[in-house]
Amino acid sequence: SSLTRVEHDTMKKHVTMGARILTAVDFPYPVVPIVRHHHEQWDGRGYPDGLVGAEIPIGARILSVVDCFDALTSDRPYRSRLSDERAMEILRSRKGTFYDPAIVEKFIELIPALRREDAAHGGSDVRGFVVAGLAQAASERGRESTLVAGLPAVATVRPRVRALFGDRIARIADAEACLFAVGAAGDLLLVAHATLRLGGSAASLRIPIGGGVSGWVAVNRSTIRNADPRLDLGDLAESLALRACISTPIFMGAELFGVLTVYGTQAAGFSDETIASVGMLAQEIGLAIARADADGDDTRPVVRRPPIAAVS
Repeated sequence: SSLTRVEHDTMKKHVTMGARILTAVDFPYPVVPIVRHHHEQWDGRGYPDGLVGAEIPIGARILSVVDCFDALTSDRPYRSRLSDERAMEILRSRKGTFYDPAIVEKFIELIPALRREDAAHGGSDVRGFVVAGLAQAASERGRESTLVAGLPAVATVRPRVRALFGDRIARIADAEACLFAVGAAGDLLLVAHATLRLGGSAASLRIPIGGGVSGWVAVNRSTIRNADPRLDLGDLAESLALRACISTPIFMGAELFGVLTVYGTQAAGFSDETIASVGMLAQEIGLAIARADADGDDTRPVVRRPPIAAVS
């Protein structure tokens, strides 16, 4: 859902707060003005100071274009990433209003060369770094990564975790949920457990790390509230009339085990109380998994998760 006026005003403070923090650092070049003014607009309708045209520092003008392109071509909780071509169309439509026209055209001219450079280095986007780190860690700890026979490509959780999951989700009105676990190769989220209505349809679900709502949460390790369930479930969300979702990471000690995502039919989204309860449930699930692991309960094997690589 859209930000309220108060939320939007609060969000805009990040530029001044960031600039204030950076004033304590003795940079050899003018970083602070770039951070403070990268949300100014060419036509003067930006923030925080409403600078116009060449009044905006050149570094901030460049960063605003690059920042926009990166956002458009990255997965977001409310939409999938756009193609480079579509992102370039949007940049061109905003030149002279949002962005310096000369910088837009120069950046677009450079994109093919930048993409070739990325490809030569195996890709350098954030998702690529994270997936590579997961895969390497999984390879190094391959003996610890197991899937239950008879449930191909679906991770399992112990009975105590399934009971906790079922009891708490049942208390949320008109809700379905998936407990995702990071796959052994580190590049996918697999369904470890799901509510009955999602059931068999969800069992075959594969969400790339960094993709959809749940994949984004796995990369960023932060909760997303009231996002679009279709980004995870596609047509299944439509058939069940699911309108909003909460997604939050599950940690087993210091490791990321997976993601808990709750889907609901409420067009207005979930309440703050429900969002808080889902976050608490994710913490309890992580503790239960870690405790069972420490107790050596092998009645139901569980996929051990490598830590997500640090994102610089």
